Amino acid sequence: SHGTGTMKGDPIETTAVGKAFGNRGAYIGSVKPNLGHGEGAAALTSVIKCVLALENKVIPPNINFETPNPNILFQKYNLQVPVDPIPWPADRRERISVSAFGFGGANGHVILDSAASFGIGYCATSEDGGSSDANSLNETVADSGDSLNASLSTGPSSKTSDCDSVSPKEFPRLILLSARSEKSLKERVSLFKDYVPSSTASIDDIAYTLGMRVAHLSHRAFAIYHNSKATESPEFSIAKKAISSKDQDKKIAYVFTGQG
Repeated sequence: SHGTGTMKGDPIETTAVGKAFGNRGAYIGSVKPNLGHGEGAAALTSVIKCVLALENKVIPPNINFETPNPNILFQKYNLQVPVDPIPWPADRRERISVSAFGFGGANGHVILDSAASFGIGYCATSEDGGSSDANSLNETVADSGDSLNASLSTGPSSKTSDCDSVSPKEFPRLILLSARSEKSLKERVSLFKDYVPSSTASIDDIAYTLGMRVAHLSHRAFAIYHNSKATESPEFSIAKKAISSKDQDKKIAYVFTGQG
């Protein structure tokens, strides 16, 4: 949470946490012992710390925590401030709530769940110089803006992995395609359908790459894979209207909250 470090603020925040979590209690901490006042980046640095905690399944300690605030109801709400690294309790969900309160009462809040809680194993990865899973798609589809081969060779499949034993659950995968014209988009869809069944690339890698690593042009289509196998050939839905991607001047407002 925010962890103002004030005699007035901390009891208010910890009481709210205690009432929310009930008798089971919770571990509480702050990023301030690590980095000091984060100002506008306080929430972001907290998120980074919490992601690392979830990945490593360790609740990190709070350094220099020696004298608890006597106004905080630690025993009543079963709240603990860890001062040593604690392995994640096996009977507790791998979840962290991050709150960043502004001085005037504004609050930014995010709830983080570990990838493992969704059945997705954590992988230690190392670069292997790129993948050649899509060598059959070297040519660029007319007006599409990107070759499928160039796109697919930049995804997660360009890494070797040493994964843990957690097996991914079956969940829908969204496949996104786009081009600069309707004709080119239809050609791209056809090429994709021909390529995938014979490809060694995984649907997970393909979905990630096409969704996150390429430009999304004005004419767009999508399909949904309902499992991780590339043997099926789903139907693509093509948007009836092109999506405008013209650059427009945007007004930007800077808000300085002064939160700690």
